[in-house]
Amino acid sequence: MNMLFPDFSPPKVIIYMKEPEIDQQSILFKKSLVKTGEDILSDEVVSVMPEYEGPPRIIVLIKPPAYDSYRNSVVSDLELNGFKVLSTKDYTFSEKEAREFYAEFESLSSYELLISLMTSGPTFVIMACRDNALNKLKSMLGSESFAQATKENPDCLRAKYSYPPNGEVKEDDLTWVDGTVTEKSAEDALNKFFPIEKTFALLKPDSRSAWNDIIEDINKNGFKIVDKKEVELTPDDVKFIYSFCIDKGYFDDLMRQMTSGPSLALILMAQDAVKKWSKLIGPTDPDSAVDSYPDNVNPEDVCLRATYGKSYLENAVHGSSNLKDAKICIQRIFGYANEEGS
Repeated sequence: MNMLFPDFSPPKVIIYMKEPEIDQQSILFKKSLVKTGEDILSDEVVSVMPEYEGPPRIIVLIKPPAYDSYRNSVVSDLELNGFKVLSTKDYTFSEKEAREFYAEFESLSSYELLISLMTSGPTFVIMACRDNALNKLKSMLGSESFAQATKENPDCLRAKYSYPPNGEVKEDDLTWVDGTVTEKSAEDALNKFFPIEKTFALLKPDSRSAWNDIIEDINKNGFKIVDKKEVELTPDDVKFIYSFCIDKGYFDDLMRQMTSGPSLALILMAQDAVKKWSKLIGPTDPDSAVDSYPDNVNPEDVCLRATYGKSYLENAVHGSSNLKDAKICIQRIFGYANEEGS
């Protein structure tokens, strides 16, 4: 064309391409909304838990008749046999849950008695781990029949802890301790009793200089940070998060402390996350946090408030006390709802 018409300039064609849609929710779960300049605070966050990489885990159930008298003894026996107790909780079975959980025993003549026993009060649930955990627990449990367990191995858990401690005659053959002895049963029980949860955590203004260290401790203790956000809490935010203590005499001081500078809000994910986070942060008063541990335990190894807290109000960290509270705090601070069931 230029050879025939040297002065010809072809018209410019501008094509406007539609920008690709961005999944904002995905971004929320991949990057922090606010960068602080600190390297560790700009790390990517995750939306799924990685595969568990520790020793095999098992679940042990201390049934209602043994709850008061034997639960601590079972924990001690597990620890003496090399198990590390990771978490415990009370769990009360509904009749429907009990029937579903023990469906494989429905054909037994003692099935209805078992269901009645399992719904008679709280069950103490233990999550523990060690190498060769399944085989070791199987050998410790003994037979599912009390008479057989007593005859074959009087020192097994089911023989030692399945009879009335007050000397009453045992009138049935049921045992009061159960446990997971296959990979499938362990996985199912872990998901039932210690489900993956998300909880709300807050690193307070008084601990700002230690935020990096606290986040490192959080990661070391098996939590995954789903999202994080530096926020300047408003008085209304403080009233919302601390609604349980608005009528306390110290609330005005708490308000001043929580609005004195930025806080770092976190969404944490772990198995049984609410209880796990409450245990890690420790008692509200840092002095109580230090005093509550036995002499052979260094509180700073296991309790954030003992490590970073300065006083009752300047105690470094906060956490939701239950899943409902976690969900509404996540909604308020991060602007999106915690998933149903998490």
